Amino acid sequence: MYTTEPLSDDLLIAGPVRLNAVVVTDCPETDFAATLCRVLPEGRSVNLVEGLARVEALNDRSPGAQPITIDLGDTCAFIAKGQRLRLDITGSRFPQWRRSLNWTVVSLLDAGARDARVATNCVLHTASNPCVLTLVVCEP
Repeated sequence: MYTTEPLSDDLLIAGPVRLNAVVVTDCPETDFAATLCRVLPEGRSVNLVEGLARVEALNDRSPGAQPITIDLGDTCAFIAKGQRLRLDITGSRFPQWRRSLNWTVVSLLDAGARDARVATNCVLHTASNPCVLTLVVCEP
């Protein structure tokens, strides 16, 4: 989770929101979900937009790091001075998005609890692997 400091000025964002990141998973298939939120001064977080990327590992024996793009959709939001922006990245947003069993062998229609795998996922955030959120800032 990434949260800005309280904004020193009003901010208007309008248009598409996109996240580019480099991720690692130990499963053949898994989800990465991203949510952009407005955080009010009292701490309450309000979702603005969200998106999901279903990621397939490079191969079963050596998943490795790979770039992903999550399109969170379009938004138009006024963020007042003193509020914060928050980016939340998780491995699931069920029931908002269809769940992943973290492997592609079993159909969700035929799957039971025993068919699911636990995924260990990682979002890299280094100088060579930055996590970049792109949004359109307009004049308030």
